[in-house]
Amino acid sequence: MGHACWNLQAQTLSERVMAIGGLGFRAISFCPTPLKMERGEEDGEVQRLVGLFDMRTTCHTKVGGTEDLARLSQLQDEVSDIAKWHEATGRVDVVSFDAGTRPAPQGRVHDLEGTLQKISYAMDILRPLGISVAIENWLWNVRLEDLDEMASALPGLQMLLDVGHLLLARSRGLLDGMPMDEYLGQIPMKVPELHLHDNDGFIDAHAPLGTGILDLCELARGLHAIRFAGIATIEHGGPLNQATLGQIAESAGRFSESLLGSKGPKA
Repeated sequence: MGHACWNLQAQTLSERVMAIGGLGFRAISFCPTPLKMERGEEDGEVQRLVGLFDMRTTCHTKVGGTEDLARLSQLQDEVSDIAKWHEATGRVDVVSFDAGTRPAPQGRVHDLEGTLQKISYAMDILRPLGISVAIENWLWNVRLEDLDEMASALPGLQMLLDVGHLLLARSRGLLDGMPMDEYLGQIPMKVPELHLHDNDGFIDAHAPLGTGILDLCELARGLHAIRFAGIATIEHGGPLNQATLGQIAESAGRFSESLLGSKGPKA
């Protein structure tokens, strides 16, 4: 299991790595990259601490505006940084992206073609290094037909499954009434990483597990069904919820217990 270090906002990056490693986590997620986040800190300290705790790493970033050339340049720099970090450490397992948008008369809308074009660029560089490249689910790319279209258009693309976002999608009727375990079984892409947090189905609160409507047993059945063997990243905290280290540890325990107590689908 791992934790997203960007949600521990009051600490330096080195202190965040120490806190997450000290809780016993064996993975850590950076946003957008460790090289971008550690600016101003002692050179190599974050890399040393990640090695000290023997942690795997993932990186999460965004496609952004698909028409934005400045953002394209930033994305290219981020992909380059991740490749350098992996070549130095051998520890990057997954790089994931939020989908991109484009301007339209009604405001910004999901741009599938532009998103896949930019993720394809990242895949060309990162997959030869053994790094999985994934897209994160959000309300505009969560229907199974949306996932089928992405999987067909860009073979090898994987999915970062954000469990809290699934709760929001289900409350809006976007899962066609399916329970979470059934939905997971129909995802047409491999799932190398989870983002774990809870909410009430309406606000993306990034709250501790057990404080919202997430059914951990239902989730566990789905994960067993797809034989999930990736990284489960706790993604607590942020502007709506300043989770404590104790809450983070408790969520990790709840998730682990749910997996052990739910070996497969109900009879």
